[in-house]
Amino acid sequence: MTNSNKTYSIIAVSLIAIQIILVLYSWIYSAVCIDSEVRSLLSGEGIRWLALNYADFISSPVLLWILIMAITYSAVKRSGLIKAICNIRKITYLERIGLSFSAVLFLIYWALVFYLSFTSDAVLLSVTGGIFPSPLTSAFIPILSLSAIMCSIIHGYTSRNFSTTNDFFESLYSGIRNSAPSILLYILCALTYCSAYYMFFTKPPYV
Repeated sequence: MTNSNKTYSIIAVSLIAIQIILVLYSWIYSAVCIDSEVRSLLSGEGIRWLALNYADFISSPVLLWILIMAITYSAVKRSGLIKAICNIRKITYLERIGLSFSAVLFLIYWALVFYLSFTSDAVLLSVTGGIFPSPLTSAFIPILSLSAIMCSIIHGYTSRNFSTTNDFFESLYSGIRNSAPSILLYILCALTYCSAYYMFFTKPPYV
């Protein structure tokens, strides 16, 4: 087991322990202090509330961002783009060409994003012309990731780090596999937050 996996495991066990403590605390405290505002997670209302609302707590943009960023990082890494940027003086001729093409694509891409955000045709702004909230801010992570993945494609095939279509898609699949521990931690964090929210912040009616 690698150090990163050990860290993930420790955090996961800690979150599970916190969840167990919350459940026991809510049950004991609500039983002892009948007039307490702390809600029991083991009560009928508590179980019903968690069953109805837990999916809403999980289905936030954060989960999508974790997955997209993991896919993007894997593609950028496997394409050799990170290595080329960090060791620009030691890269091969093909890597230098790939890096140059990627830089040109990056500039064109973000020039287009700028045009769609800050000109008369600013379709990425809100209907009132504001930035917060707007399509630009809501989709900034996907927009950023798309630019990185496109640059990875250019650099990967130019530098021969990607030889086939399968090489590129394997870099994406690898990102999904590697994101599994982060997704598990996110789910556990969402459960802990959801439980604490019900215990301390909900008021009747609970649903």
